[in-house]
Amino acid sequence: MAVEHSNAHQQKHFTTRAFDSLICITAPASFIELAEATLIGWRFVEQKSSLAKSDIIVSYRDNLFHVDSTILDNPKVVDDLLDALNEFFLCLSYLIANKTQEFSLLHCASYTEAGKNIILLGGKNSGKSAKTLSKAIAGELIYADDLLLWHAKRGVFATLGLPLRLRRAIISLIDGDTVKDKFIIGKNILYSHQKFFNNAKLGDEFSLDQLKLMSEDFDFAIKDIPVHKTLFYLKRHLIADNFLSIKKNL
Repeated sequence: MAVEHSNAHQQKHFTTRAFDSLICITAPASFIELAEATLIGWRFVEQKSSLAKSDIIVSYRDNLFHVDSTILDNPKVVDDLLDALNEFFLCLSYLIANKTQEFSLLHCASYTEAGKNIILLGGKNSGKSAKTLSKAIAGELIYADDLLLWHAKRGVFATLGLPLRLRRAIISLIDGDTVKDKFIIGKNILYSHQKFFNNAKLGDEFSLDQLKLMSEDFDFAIKDIPVHKTLFYLKRHLIADNFLSIKKNL
């Protein structure tokens, strides 16, 4: 997705709140507008004066997007707008887990099915996104496409308000142009517009009814996890603490 350098990439200062934690961002206004068009339940407030500090900085120079954060060892540099948005969403998710402390960050998909709250575990490219897409098209409530917060002591899960994210290869699974119109399409990934699917907003909480696991054989088979093994499998799919830790000041 080619983007010409212009005033649209002039950096401005924004703040947002998630679970009573303040996140400070420096980014082009157009980039934040795109984030607001996809995220559910988030609000970004432009600050007229410069921030004392930033948790995330997004910049565009030399035809590349640079995404840096206090939780990154090194900036992420990409040439596509949607790839930059993906890195931005990851930084937001990791920062929330770091700032809230009581939440752990879980790699999973989650949705309703026949009135029950389902969490679907599985490795990368195991088919979680395709399954979630089918549930979204069917009108089910989507809690998570990839990341979910887990409050182990309270036994509840909380949503991050992230949109559906699909790899570009999965676009062939989307039936009809009317569904494709519900996505912003980049070079490598797609993100859903916030208003077209029944996605849970930031901070929605729910209890687990059924834990499921995608087959590790990449045959898209799904098996139910028995209750007595729930904690074992959830802990196996937590995002490691080193991804969530503060590594530097910006």
